[in-house]
Amino acid sequence: MNKLYKFLNKNIVRFIVLSIFLIAGYFYVGNTRLDPDFGWHLRAGQHMLVYGVPKIDIFTYTAEYFPWVNHSWLSDLLVAGLYMIGGYSIVAVFFALVWTSALLIASRSKYYIVTILAFIATVPFAGIRMVAWSVLFLAILERLLENSKRHYIWLLPLLFLGWANLHGSFTLGLLVLVLHQIFSKSKLPWQVVLLSFIATLVNPFGYGVYVEVARTALDTQLKSHITEWQAINLPTMVLPYLIGLISLHFIFNKHPIKTIASIPGLLLLLALSSIRHAPLFVVSSQRYFEDYTSRLTTAIKSMPKNNMSKKHITILVIICLFMAGLTVWQLLAGTIVDGRRDRSYPVAAVEYLANSPCQGRIFNDYNYGGYIIWKLPDSKVYIDGRMPSWSENNVNYFDNYDRVLKDKEFRTREFERYSIKCVIIRNDLDKKDINIIKDLQEAGWEAVDLPYDKYSTLLIRKS
Repeated sequence: MNKLYKFLNKNIVRFIVLSIFLIAGYFYVGNTRLDPDFGWHLRAGQHMLVYGVPKIDIFTYTAEYFPWVNHSWLSDLLVAGLYMIGGYSIVAVFFALVWTSALLIASRSKYYIVTILAFIATVPFAGIRMVAWSVLFLAILERLLENSKRHYIWLLPLLFLGWANLHGSFTLGLLVLVLHQIFSKSKLPWQVVLLSFIATLVNPFGYGVYVEVARTALDTQLKSHITEWQAINLPTMVLPYLIGLISLHFIFNKHPIKTIASIPGLLLLLALSSIRHAPLFVVSSQRYFEDYTSRLTTAIKSMPKNNMSKKHITILVIICLFMAGLTVWQLLAGTIVDGRRDRSYPVAAVEYLANSPCQGRIFNDYNYGGYIIWKLPDSKVYIDGRMPSWSENNVNYFDNYDRVLKDKEFRTREFERYSIKCVIIRNDLDKKDINIIKDLQEAGWEAVDLPYDKYSTLLIRKS
């Protein structure tokens, strides 16, 4: 038993066990949770394997010929290639490795409890999602910036070359680079910074990626349209990490307010303004959390055994671990009840239309766009997850979608304009200002009987 304890206590063994835990955990999340955008990412990649990178929209009938800047085009290609090799589960394994690599690279010490808390905090945002690239590349960027072997900084242009073709968040990386040049004592050669910027322009859309990023960043309506862009509303699973970090920050930092003006501090403000930035804050602050944990451990060891503070700290740790366990159970409960990754999508409605195609076009719920693109590749959609900031001739596509839900007259005109004969909508959508299901049924639309589908409604216009 003693030999086993010594073996398990070795750093390399603990690292391997932690890595397996993280990969398994992230795989479980990715394999049981379907992101709304997965479908169009997959179909875009499959399209590119045959026809190359599209420069206009290919998935909707409302935005045909709209200039589409797919800043995640290379990631979509990877998804399509992996899917062709081994299906959805292989893609989930790959992204589990990306998420795991990000946390392990961001870690600087043996305090793996911090890494586990970071894992819990990132779970709500994990899965097959392109934000994984942002988390990974930010962790690598910060490692390169702090590396004492200065020749490694010449890898930065290559880092940004890959980042700019995998996800539009590379602009955040450039911001970190600029802030490093302004506030850090160890400045980078200007050639490295310039080459890093030039590298981001090496993509199928050139400077167009900046236009697309600016379009999204400057869209003031995103916070009201899209959940992950909302402010303050951080998931419960982030709280154990956030509470622990902030508590230790104010205990062990001599200038806690002043030092908030840092990269992690900036990312925390971004996370509070839009919750989608929370994983970036986690990986950027992970090393600070580990440093505070080291100081806490030293402080506890130096306390007398009868010191009450030691008991108080133990109670605090138990409470944090309980909160962490509770939040993990919240995740597990949703998948234990129904382990299907597509459990909240219109599976039955799509199967019905696959067997009995719609005699016109389909109006779809915003969150269903990607799924329909995936499962009904021959049917274009009204809207999908790429479009909340798309506008043409001063008309925003998401605003039109919102008007269809709320405005009967506009809905009638829009349905006639596009010859819409089928509607797939969420059952829980009807509320005070939205009664589309009721309105359409009163107008003679028929609701298809979909056994076992408790999430969505399919309505068909027979006449």
